Amino acid sequence: MHYILGQGRKDNIPSIHKAIETFIREQELWLKLAGDEKGAVIDAAIASHGRPMLVVEVGLYVGYSSTRMASQ
Repeated sequence: MHYILGQGRKDNIPSIHKAIETFIREQELWLKLAGDEKGAVIDAAIASHGRPMLVVEVGLYVGYSSTRMASQ
């Protein structure tokens, strides 16, 4: 968490996502994140529905995909 807070910029969701992705790559960790290529799939799926007023995510790990969907 300290790494993410130190690298990401407050009120800038993309910078927080990048900090999370960088951390897991640098630490060679596996986290259940919809980042990088999988994140692009989420973005495309949401974009194919225009700008939905409601998106429901069932389950939450660290909030990465939720914040990614909310930022669309």
